[in-house]
Amino acid sequence: MGGNARTGSCHSLKVTHPIIVTVKPDWVHSVEGLLQDWKVFSLQETKAIQAQDWDQVRHIQQSIQEIMGRIEKISTQHEADDATFRQFLTPQMTELLDLERENSQNLGATLNRTRDELEQSRTSGHKLNQIKSAYGVSRDSVMIHQYT
Repeated sequence: MGGNARTGSCHSLKVTHPIIVTVKPDWVHSVEGLLQDWKVFSLQETKAIQAQDWDQVRHIQQSIQEIMGRIEKISTQHEADDATFRQFLTPQMTELLDLERENSQNLGATLNRTRDELEQSRTSGHKLNQIKSAYGVSRDSVMIHQYT
């Protein structure tokens, strides 16, 4: 055998990395609870929009605004930074934004349908007034006058 052939066993080298454990700050737990409440309200809002229960939609939106205020107050009190929000709250926030976007689109579509229906009603009323104008006086009063 010639050359520089090496023989021997291959040993696997195990490298261990320290595990970094990040503990959630207490305020994050409070915000998570508020985000869960927000989700419940958003799901209720979806149903209220579908049912066209506008008083309920208004009430729910006010409740969501209150929750947003409480989240802002907590984050200000604890000087929460964006990195902490991203680290611990991104999945919940993403889900909420998707729900809010869907509700906004549904509300916009309903508003557009209502505007279209109102415009059709106005157009029909205008046509009815044109028909009345074309006949001048009411046909009923003319016919009653002729028979008396």
